[in-house]
Amino acid sequence: MDEAALITGASRGIGLELTRCFAEDGHNCIVVARSEDRLHEIADDFESQYGVEMRPMARDLTEPSAARDLRETLKSDGVFIHSLVNNAGFGNFGPFVDHEWGREESLLQLNIHVLTELCHRFAEPMVEAGRGRIMNVASTGAFVPGPYMSTYYASKSYVLSFTEGLAGELNAHGIDVTCLCPGATRTKFVDEAGDEAEGAASQIPDFAWASPDDVAAYGYRSLERGKVVAVHGWMGKCLVFLRRFAPRFLVRALVGWGQRRPLEE
Repeated sequence: MDEAALITGASRGIGLELTRCFAEDGHNCIVVARSEDRLHEIADDFESQYGVEMRPMARDLTEPSAARDLRETLKSDGVFIHSLVNNAGFGNFGPFVDHEWGREESLLQLNIHVLTELCHRFAEPMVEAGRGRIMNVASTGAFVPGPYMSTYYASKSYVLSFTEGLAGELNAHGIDVTCLCPGATRTKFVDEAGDEAEGAASQIPDFAWASPDDVAAYGYRSLERGKVVAVHGWMGKCLVFLRRFAPRFLVRALVGWGQRRPLEE
């Protein structure tokens, strides 16, 4: 394998479907997640279906040296990463002061630090080659403050701002950078966000939920077209547009009210 796309959080959800998009398009893929068995299942399946090379790399990206080790391993193997997809991330739901600090620290490490470090380590060879693509997965929550998911919303706000800035720098080097901003998507995200998150998710009407494959297909098309900020779905686009006209105190109050309701029931 001389070159490949690298996708983090590739074992399920949006990450899995983004991997499928790359494989369907004939790209070799390096898939990164914690579950080694699951990654090997995906690799065998996609190699059989799409005739591409797949390389599973089981890693806990919250480990301090994980991003560096990933880059060094691929560099020593002579693999050029032409497309980097930073999809791995998670959220916490509930009052900030009630969360264990260790989990908040892991959230910030994965959602912000690891994403930034991977961009730094893999963008350098892209600049040298004069080509490449980077996708960072944020959220429609990146556009608003998020009481009761304060660190998650803030981390995605960072991802959005960082990605836009990076796009402004790397475009001159022939590198496309996209920030994919999904809304509510039917993945395991809610299950991992805490016990109360299911109650919050139940407040969202069925029609507002998107499927991971639809989000991934939109994100992949946006990356190919060089779109910098890609907000998925008509509802997400409407919310982002309307947010421009509402004062921040009102947005903060509305988001807080909506997310506080399940905690009070």
